[in-house]
Amino acid sequence: MAPTRLAGIAESLTLLGLVAPCRGEYALARSRSQESLETYRELGDTCGVGAQLDRVGLIAFYQGDVAAAQNDVAPCLLVVEVARTIRQLVGIAPVQQSLSGCGHVSAPCWVISQTVEDAA
Repeated sequence: MAPTRLAGIAESLTLLGLVAPCRGEYALARSRSQESLETYRELGDTCGVGAQLDRVGLIAFYQGDVAAAQNDVAPCLLVVEVARTIRQLVGIAPVQQSLSGCGHVSAPCWVISQTVEDAA
């Protein structure tokens, strides 16, 4: 499948995953977010993968599955930590370029990890 079409599918699944919790449909939200995650992985879209790991972890947390939330958020935190290390080693400009559009990932997955740790 063409990358542009896959990207559209990933974004559509993301939006479906965002709407479902508003209706209390957490299982559907998790399912759509997981599908989106796999599509972003297929595309090699690091920002998309990070955002979906964050979202899937948040949904698991809302469902009361703290262990799943920790497992989902851990890779997201690793991406953020690697980005911080690179920023310290080579300066901020290359990191900003490589993570453009990913700004929404680092803060939420840190907040979720802290919330999960506090709940555990």
